[in-house]
Amino acid sequence: MTPARAGRLYAYGAGWGALLAVLWPLCGSPDSFPLSNYPMFSRSRGQPVLNAVVASATSGRQYALPSTLLGSDEVLQAKVLLDRAVAGGPAEMARLCAEVAARLASGGAAALGSAGAVAGELRHVEIVASRYDPVRYFTVGPEPIEREPLWRCDVEAGTPPASQGNESRSRP
Repeated sequence: MTPARAGRLYAYGAGWGALLAVLWPLCGSPDSFPLSNYPMFSRSRGQPVLNAVVASATSGRQYALPSTLLGSDEVLQAKVLLDRAVAGGPAEMARLCAEVAARLASGGAAALGSAGAVAGELRHVEIVASRYDPVRYFTVGPEPIEREPLWRCDVEAGTPPASQGNESRSRP
């Protein structure tokens, strides 16, 4: 075989190999290294429900609380703490709510930074579940399509308000 013919065969082989590598994800292959079709982004994930903890001020304004007030400097660890409390039911939500309220009452409002809340303005801590439409979130705005309060307690003592029943509700 001449060097020119060997070079041509190598070029054809490399070209066909590159073409097959590009077309391989169309065959429905699983997501794996080195070829990936990123199914986590190509399939609908529905409308996720995200839990959050907010503080309500006397003015009615609500403040999203930072992860430090939930008990962790790490955002994902705080999310796990919150999700476990919600999954644990009323007793666990009451415990977490009381802990967050106690942190707020003992100067934690400073963690809100430039949000403008002072400890005396904050009245309630609330655990909420919000349902989002991912497309709407980025096209219209970050408002949830549905919001369900799960638990609420007073900031002063971390106790449930006397006027509210705190029955755990099942999420939609």
